[in-house]
Amino acid sequence: MTEGNDLHREDGADLQFEERVRKAIAKGVPMELEKVDLALTFGALGLQSLDIINIIFALEDEFGVEIAPEDFDVGSDPAAFETQTIRTLVDAARAVIEREPAAG
Repeated sequence: MTEGNDLHREDGADLQFEERVRKAIAKGVPMELEKVDLALTFGALGLQSLDIINIIFALEDEFGVEIAPEDFDVGSDPAAFETQTIRTLVDAARAVIEREPAAG
C-alpha cells in the first residue's frame, strides 16, 4: 500500500488508489465494500448529503489531507445529486489528494 498521497509510484497504483477510496467510502457510509461499485449512482446506493460529508471525513483519515466540501461538487439539485456516481468521488478525491501535501 502506498503512503500519503503518492498515487503513481508503480503500475497498478491507480487501481490501488481506487481501492483505498472505495474502502474509505464503505467506512464513511458504512456499507459493505462489495457494494461500492464505481459505476453506481448516489441514488442507487441511497446516499444523502450527510453521507457525502461522512465519506469526506473518511477520505481525510485515509489519505491524511484536508478536503473542503466544495472540492466535491456533487451539486445542490437533488435530481443531479442522485445521478452522480461513485466515480465522481474517486475523481474528485484524486484531484484534491494530488494537489494537497500529505499530513505528517
